[in-house]
Amino acid sequence: MQDPNFDYDWIGYAASVFVVGSFLITNREKTLRTVNLIGAVLFTIYGFLIENIPIIIPNVVLIFIQLYYLFKLSFPKRPTTNPPQN
Repeated sequence: MQDPNFDYDWIGYAASVFVVGSFLITNREKTLRTVNLIGAVLFTIYGFLIENIPIIIPNVVLIFIQLYYLFKLSFPKRPTTNPPQN
C-alpha cells in the first residue's frame, strides 16, 4: 500500500501535533476530546498507510473512547425529578 513517491510522515507529524496539543487544553473537556480524536483518526490513517498494526490498534480504541465521552458530553443525563408526594 505504500507509495515510494509519497512521504506519509507528514500525517504522523500532524497527528502528533493534535495529540500533544490536546494535552495543553485545560477547562474545556469537549474541545480536548475533539482535538485528541482528530489526532487519533490521523494516527489510524497513518498506521494503515504504513501498514503498522501497533499504531492502528490503540488509536482505534482511542477513537471509540473519545466518541463515547463526546456523546456523553453532548447529551448529558437530565436529573430525574420525583412528583410531589401528598
